[in-house]
Parts: sequence; structure tokens; C-alpha cells
Amino acid sequence: MSTTISKNLIRFEELVREIDLVATVKSSPAHFAESHQLELISSYDDLDYLTFANVVLPSGNKVTLLRHQNAPYEGSEIRINPRSSSPSNILIEAMNVLGISSDDISWIHPHLKLLA
Repeated sequence: MSTTISKNLIRFEELVREIDLVATVKSSPAHFAESHQLELISSYDDLDYLTFANVVLPSGNKVTLLRHQNAPYEGSEIRINPRSSSPSNILIEAMNVLGISSDDISWIHPHLKLLA
């Protein structure tokens, strides 16, 4: 990782509170940015450079859609605040808002359920 580039970027964890990975989906953050007019932000973490977009849900909860530059899989990670009291409900709400079906989910955290 080039220190010159990283000096121009802010570390991901300093920008958002939504850092807990709850699911991965097949579409990229760029897809959601285009379809839902979201701002894509460049950043980095311990793993790699990344691009992410924040989504404020009607409930007031937020999710972050994230993709590491050199991820070995396609799509986006969905992340929520680690202090969230109902992660399954937040994921379901995010899926509804973003038009994500259960077929679009590549992976879901084993402690979460898609049924409310």
C-alpha cells in the first residue's frame, strides 16, 4: 500500500460506525450508487483500499455497502453498526429499500435470519 495515496484518504473506521459485516450481495456498491443515487467514497482499512456507500434507511438505521479493491469475490459487503439491537431487521429493511432479494445474497452471518 502506498503511503502517499493513503495520506490522501481517511481510514474507513474513522468515517463510519457501520463496520460489522452481516451479509454479502452479488451487486457492487457502484450498482447501488447508480440505482439509488448514492455517493461512492474511497477509503482503506487493514485489508486493502475500498469503495463504500452509506444508506440511511427509513427507520433511521444506516447500512454501509463496501467493496475491497482486491476482494476475491464479486459484489458488496453489507455492514451495520455493532451496537444495533436488531441486525436481522436492519438487514431485511436494507434489502427492501435496495431491492435485494434472498437470491442476491451470497453470504449471511450465521446468527441472522431473513425472516422477521
